Amino acid sequence: MLRFLLTLFAFVFTAGVTFAQPAANQTLDCSTSGQLKNPSFELVSSNRPRDWTYSGGGNGSFTRSNGYQKCGNYYGLLTSNKSGDYKAYQDVNLSEGDKVTLSVWAGIHESAGSNTRGQFIKLHFLKSNGTVILSVTRRVTNNVSNGGMRRYELSGTAPAGAKKVRVEGSISTTTSSVRYLKMEMASLIIEDSSLPVVLATLDARTEGADAVVSWSTTEEINAQRFEINHSRNGSDWNVVGQVEATGNHTGLKSYSFVHNNPSNGTNFYRLRTVDLDGSSELSRIVSLNYLSVERKPYLYPNPSFGLVTVKTAEEVKGLTVYNVLGKEVFRSNGKVEGDVNLSHLPAGNYLVQLQDGDGAITTQRIQIRN
Repeated sequence: MLRFLLTLFAFVFTAGVTFAQPAANQTLDCSTSGQLKNPSFELVSSNRPRDWTYSGGGNGSFTRSNGYQKCGNYYGLLTSNKSGDYKAYQDVNLSEGDKVTLSVWAGIHESAGSNTRGQFIKLHFLKSNGTVILSVTRRVTNNVSNGGMRRYELSGTAPAGAKKVRVEGSISTTTSSVRYLKMEMASLIIEDSSLPVVLATLDARTEGADAVVSWSTTEEINAQRFEINHSRNGSDWNVVGQVEATGNHTGLKSYSFVHNNPSNGTNFYRLRTVDLDGSSELSRIVSLNYLSVERKPYLYPNPSFGLVTVKTAEEVKGLTVYNVLGKEVFRSNGKVEGDVNLSHLPAGNYLVQLQDGDGAITTQRIQIRN
C-alpha cells in the first residue's frame, strides 16, 4: 500500500541507493498535490518558507523566489555567500523496510565546488532520536541558464532502525562568491513494506467429493481474515468461503478450507488476505482437476484374475499400471474402453493411473489374483 504520496513543488527529495541521471525534456506534472507541509513554498514565516528548517547562519539564506518555476508561483532558493555548509530540510516519518522513490527538478548556476563540495540533494535515514543511520547524496550539476531545471531521481529502502527520512537541499562551499541551489516539484513516494501476512505455502487437492485448499503463514500483522476465491477459468472469481486469521502472529500457522462439490474439470483458487483497516492483498493462483465420484473412471472387478473393465462416463485416453516398487509394468496405447487384459501380470497389488480427455488423472489400487 502507499502510505504517503508527498509532492513538493519547489524542493528536492531523494532516497535510496540507485539514481537516474538528470533528465531533460521530461513532462512536468503540475496536477499532483501531496501531504508534505508547504509543498510549493507559497507560505512564509519570518521571511523563510514555513515548515522548513534552515541551517547555516547569516552567510546564507533559504527563501522563495520566482523566474524558473514551471508550476505555481515560486521555487525554493538556497543561497550561500561565504564558505561553509548551508541546508534546508524537512523530516517525514517512515518505518524500516519502506521503499522510497523521489523525483525532483533542480538546477544551479555556478558550482560551489568539487569532490565533497558543491550543491546537493540529500536524503538521511534517521533513528527516532535524529541519529543518521544512512545518507544518500546526489550532486546537482544542471545549469539552469542552459536548459532550465532538470529532473533527478533516486530510490532505495529504509534500513533497520529507521523512523524518519530527512529531505535536504544543501550547499557546501569554500568560496566567498554567491552560489545557489534552485529546487522545484519533488515527488516523494513511500511504499509501506509491512504486509498483513507472509504466506509460506498454498495448495489445493481433492479429498473424496471435495476440494481442500490449505495454506500456512509465518507472520501476520493485523490480519483479519482470509477469503477463498474460486474460478473456473482463472479470470472470473467468486468468494466461496472465508477463514478468520490469527491476527498478530509470528511462527508457522496452518489453515484449511473445504470446498464442497467443486466443478468438474479445472478449478482455480486464490486467497484474498484482508487487513483490519480493510486493505487487502491477493495470493498466487493454484489449481486442481476434479471429477465427481460418479464421473471418475475406475476398473472393476477388484480384486480380479486380471481381466478388468473400464467403467467411466468420460473418455479415457491413457492407462498406466505400476507395481509396488513404482516400476511401470503396463501402458495402454491410445484410447481405453471396455475390457483390459492384465492377466499376464504376476499376482499382487498394483497402482493404476487413468487419464481422461482433459488430462485429469484418477489413481486406483487394484489386486490381481492367480
